[in-house]
Amino acid sequence: MIQKIDYNCDGECDFDEFVCLMVMTLAKADHEEEELVTVFKRFDKNGDGEICASDLIQIMKELGQEIDIDEAHDIIFAIDRDSDGSVNFLEFVQMMMFDTKD
Repeated sequence: MIQKIDYNCDGECDFDEFVCLMVMTLAKADHEEEELVTVFKRFDKNGDGEICASDLIQIMKELGQEIDIDEAHDIIFAIDRDSDGSVNFLEFVQMMMFDTKD
């Protein structure tokens, strides 16, 4: 790990090298978050900050995979951690990046 950021090849991670690593890590995380926001907005068809069954049906149809209302509700139910019947951004991120069963 140190070899990846040891730009002066002294075998140690000095402060400047550590800062470079953190900047690269944060830039990567920011880019990933921007991508997730973009995808979430694409699913949130009515722009209310939530993905509901009708949003899901519409995006799936656009993607060439038609689902019915029961299937949409089943998918939402599997992701919906706060049981409000829709998927908010946090639930979406958890579904995309983490195990939702914990």
